[in-house]
Amino acid sequence: MTTPAASGVLETLAPLVMGAVGQTQQQNNLDACDLSNVLNSEQQQGHEMRRGLWGMLGSILDQIKMVVRWMICNALLPKFSSEATSR
Repeated sequence: MTTPAASGVLETLAPLVMGAVGQTQQQNNLDACDLSNVLNSEQQQGHEMRRGLWGMLGSILDQIKMVVRWMICNALLPKFSSEATSR
C-alpha cells in the first residue's frame, strides 16, 4: 500500500476507531487507566487471534504443498518410467 493510500485509509478509519473507543469508555464508565487496560487486552487478543489464523493458514498451505507434490510425482513418475522402459 502506498503512503497516500495508507493516509487515506487512516483518515477514514481514525474517527470511527476513536468513536468506538469513546463509546466503550462512556458505556463502561472507564477512567484513563481502565481504558488503557481494556485496549491492551484487546490488542493481546488480536495478536493471539492473528497467530492462530497464521498457524491455520500455514497448515493449509502445507497440505496444499503435499497434494501438489503427490500430483507431480504421480503424474511425472509414470511418464518417465514408461519412457525408460520403451528405450
